[in-house]
Amino acid sequence: MPQFDVHVNNGRSQKLFPYFVIVQTGLLRQWERCIVVPLSPEPGFFRDPTMAPIVRVDGVSLHFQALEITNIPRSSLGRYAGNLANHGDILIRALDRVPA
Repeated sequence: MPQFDVHVNNGRSQKLFPYFVIVQTGLLRQWERCIVVPLSPEPGFFRDPTMAPIVRVDGVSLHFQALEITNIPRSSLGRYAGNLANHGDILIRALDRVPA
């Protein structure tokens, strides 16, 4: 699964976060889990576009929720919905701003 692929969230949080973006690199491909950032129609706590940049998936504007970065089992990913590699720079910039 390439970095920045977008998948439907099939989990319990799908109303709040309808999609996940895979943010891990190929280094972890063999891991049974994947590192993702959810996408949400709401901006969440940060309305700063550098922390929650807006992207479009399936014709819908969604906020990249960098502070909600997590890992999930690969089996929890739903259907493929696209790839955001063309927004890779702004997504990485948002992740770089997440406090350690």
